[in-house]
Amino acid sequence: GAVATLQAERKLFAQERGLCRDERSVLSRALVEHRGEVSRHREAIFSSLEELASEKERTVQQATLQGAQLEQRRQAAELQIRSSQLERAAAAKEIAAVTGLMATLQQDKEAIERESERLLREREAMARHEGDTGQAAAGGTSAAGPAGAGPAEASAAAAHLSPASLPPPPQP
Repeated sequence: GAVATLQAERKLFAQERGLCRDERSVLSRALVEHRGEVSRHREAIFSSLEELASEKERTVQQATLQGAQLEQRRQAAELQIRSSQLERAAAAKEIAAVTGLMATLQQDKEAIERESERLLREREAMARHEGDTGQAAAGGTSAAGPAGAGPAEASAAAAHLSPASLPPPPQP
């Protein structure tokens, strides 16, 4: 009996050992599969992290580029404002200069007109004086024609004078 019991126990231990081997084999395969899944998940996490890092880098680069573009636009706007201010200042100076020149020209024109009127009066007076002197000396006629024609002709001749034919006015 003892040998049969030992043999039966031995058989049971061999079956248990076989079962343990089978279980260990199944567990080993499950562990390998689990490690593979962990590795795939780790790869997915690392690739996601890399994508996030590259996306963040692109976002930072884009923000930097937009900031630089905004700074360029701001500087261009400042330059345009400064240019407009300079143009307005130059235009104001030109207007002031033209206004001054126009005033000077108006004064010169008025001086020329006064001088023309003075010369015209002097010529008319000279013509009347010559006419009076010529009538008295010639008995009513002058070298210019019948009496009274001398001042009228002198007045008509003086009316045809243009400012260009007159001498320049004295400079102040």
